[in-house]
Amino acid sequence: MDIDNLRQEWKSIEVPPCKEATRELERKVASGKGAHSLRDRLKRISLRLTAECVIGALCLIPLVSDHVLLVVLVSAFFVVMGVMHAVQYRMLSRLDLSAATVIEALGMVCRLELFRRTRRMIGLTLMVPLMVYMVMSFADSYDVYMLPCCLLGLVAGCVVGIAVNRRTTKLLREMKSQLACES
Repeated sequence: MDIDNLRQEWKSIEVPPCKEATRELERKVASGKGAHSLRDRLKRISLRLTAECVIGALCLIPLVSDHVLLVVLVSAFFVVMGVMHAVQYRMLSRLDLSAATVIEALGMVCRLELFRRTRRMIGLTLMVPLMVYMVMSFADSYDVYMLPCCLLGLVAGCVVGIAVNRRTTKLLREMKSQLACES
């Protein structure tokens, strides 16, 4: 058989979409692009958010003399959220998709998604009253002119939070779809 005919036959083979996605991933890994797995990207996000919680708590040190209760409450919030992000990081570290069956791997990803939703609800439940108290404290201590700055910070924080949440949700959805293709 001629080598050119063999190449033509190879290229004409119909590959299911899931297999084509696998081939695309193999090409990316072989070229050095996309070598980070979805799990690694999710771990990096969780680790970064844990570090941001620690840094956020440390940034409150200059406010201790003016607002002791506010610093204690915000620090407690950052500690709770930092611990939850660290737990999520640990869950992702234990997630070994190569050793698990597809059903087990899908179950692990679903548990991770449920933990994320729970963490998000706890965070929002704690954050809303804390933000109201923070805005009231700053407006009372510094002046009413501080209110627009607080609201601008709130909007900026919400935009960043929504962007990180969408990215994480997209990565989890992609992970689930890849696992569903394998089953």
